[in-house]
Parts: sequence; structure tokens; C-alpha cells
Amino acid sequence: MNISEKIKEMQGDLDKYHVLEKNEEECKLEDMIMLMLNDKGYLGPGKIIDENEESLDFMFYKKEGSTFSLCIKKEHICGLSILHKPDEDEESADDNIEVSKALYQ
Repeated sequence: MNISEKIKEMQGDLDKYHVLEKNEEECKLEDMIMLMLNDKGYLGPGKIIDENEESLDFMFYKKEGSTFSLCIKKEHICGLSILHKPDEDEESADDNIEVSKALYQ
């Protein structure tokens, strides 16, 4: 599954992505990609194996046993966002919309 397929899949199931820490100001790019790729247990834990000004390199293993790496060019990432449902104390009677938390490169 490539990253664009994963993003399309994520768009259909946004309600399960919930920011756990209320005071979190930003979600790092690396953490966001890890969240997308590790979702639903397709992949085991991943780690960053290299980072430079142009790209990020990750290594993952599939639960079935194979290992692979992923290189993402930073210039192609214009933005990623994660949507979460507001906590009860964030909701108002007039306001029943999802809150967007975005990270822009």
C-alpha cells in the first residue's frame, strides 16, 4: 500500500483519529507518517533511518515478516492534517464540527 492509498483510506475513517493530549501544539511530520502507516496493524513499528534536507527515509516490517524502506521527498509534502472530534469541554451547543489539526512543511 503506498502513501497516497493510505491517505485516501484515512479520509474515509477520520473519526478514529483523536488527539489525546489537549495541550499538544503540533504533530511532527515523522509522527504523522508513522500514525498513517502503522494504522490497523498492517505494519510493525517503523523508525527513521535517515533524514536530510530533501527527504525522510523510514524502515518498516510487515506483520507477515518482510522488511522494507520508504523514502519521502519533503518537497512533495505540502501539508498533512489530522482530524479529531472535539473533547466534551471543547464542544459548544452551537458548534458540532470536527476540529482540524494541520502540519505544513
